[in-house]
Amino acid sequence: MVQLENNGDPFYDYENNENLTFWNGFYYVLISMTTIGYGDISPKTVLGKAFTVVFVVAALVRNSSPYFVIVTYFLSVQCYAWTEYKFT
Repeated sequence: MVQLENNGDPFYDYENNENLTFWNGFYYVLISMTTIGYGDISPKTVLGKAFTVVFVVAALVRNSSPYFVIVTYFLSVQCYAWTEYKFT
């Protein structure tokens, strides 16, 4: 992300480059991955925006998979407890 933004956009003759540090890029990726999205740092180049879209979708898929496992577990425990209560 930092490299894409610091180099600029090849579609605009590399004129719209940013001056991001590693820690600014780390902060941006962490905030984007957790879907908080403060908006204080945002990509300016087309490649940076495209990377962000792909990265956020991948992060949403990655972060949502544990929730399915947890919800399935609690629903199965609740269903088992309900059937035990009902038939005893």
